[in-house]
Amino acid sequence: MPTVDQAEHLMREGAFQRAKVILSEIISDDPEDLRAICDIGIAYTETGENNKAIKALLHYVRNDKTNPYAWEALGCARFRTGNL
Repeated sequence: MPTVDQAEHLMREGAFQRAKVILSEIISDDPEDLRAICDIGIAYTETGENNKAIKALLHYVRNDKTNPYAWEALGCARFRTGNL
């Protein structure tokens, strides 16, 4: 089973599409894995899937308001959709 660590490594390398596949599997197995939800939201933002990013990141920040990376990605996705 792939791990969030593996997905984050791919994201650092710019392989967001591959990371999304891994993160989707993880979330399918555990829909409340907040780390995976945050990461897939960031990956969606980086691949221009802004509405998906907003949905994932809103779910994440409702549960953890302390992660600045989640807030930044959410802001970028909202800006790109005109949803500020």
